Amino acid sequence: MKSLVASSMAALAFAASPSFAANTSHWQPTGMSVQGASWAHVDSATVGLTWDWHWRREYAVGTLTGYTEMDLARWRTRGRVADKGFTQFGVSPVLRLYPAAVGGGWFAEAGIGPNWISPKYRNDTREFSTTFNFGDRIAIGRRFGEQQAHEISVGFEHFSNAGIKHPNPGENFVQVRYACHF
Repeated sequence: MKSLVASSMAALAFAASPSFAANTSHWQPTGMSVQGASWAHVDSATVGLTWDWHWRREYAVGTLTGYTEMDLARWRTRGRVADKGFTQFGVSPVLRLYPAAVGGGWFAEAGIGPNWISPKYRNDTREFSTTFNFGDRIAIGRRFGEQQAHEISVGFEHFSNAGIKHPNPGENFVQVRYACHF
């Protein structure tokens, strides 16, 4: 499993390299992220790549834009099923609002996308019935630094299979995320 994680991280790093873009800028990521998350009986560490969308809409409440994120995480449970590890891979479109009333790089965001968690997630009190799940999140954060190339956010994330098959207990995380933009 460690070799799968190492190989996947190497693939993410290669995808971020300029040579991967091969003159097709829409394939080249515009940023990368790292994230730590935890809940009552599980922790996760995540790396990701982001692709900013090439549109923005101005509204009275602020500026709406978005991005797509591809991420790879390692989950570790705590308890009687201690140190059981799981690998999670997901792709999520995310809408981001920069509120006009706040300014200064502050934002709120929400996203949902498909995720694969392998092996099938199980801890002392919950067991997923599928490896395919949805991950949805909400977060608040702030961009900062030169050209606002850095950001930090705090959010809530939920994973479940949306009732495709039972049991479907879901799993939650409180997350802290750092991202930098190229």
